[in-house]
Amino acid sequence: MRIGIVGAGAIGCVVGGLLTKAGRDVTLIDQWPEHVETMRRQGLRLSGTCGEHTVKVKALRSRSTRCSWR
Repeated sequence: MRIGIVGAGAIGCVVGGLLTKAGRDVTLIDQWPEHVETMRRQGLRLSGTCGEHTVKVKALRSRSTRCSWR
């Protein structure tokens, strides 16, 4: 199953990062090109009660996505 998270803010990044770390196929979708490029280049850094992790994530700009509802 592929998962898309629209909105890569604080909550979207934590959820998407942890799901990716758990082996799920997740794409984070955000409107800010700089944020998307940073996630692509450097990965997503998560820190908190679960420790510190850098997770390689898939990220797209919201303008570059295509949705087809069938």
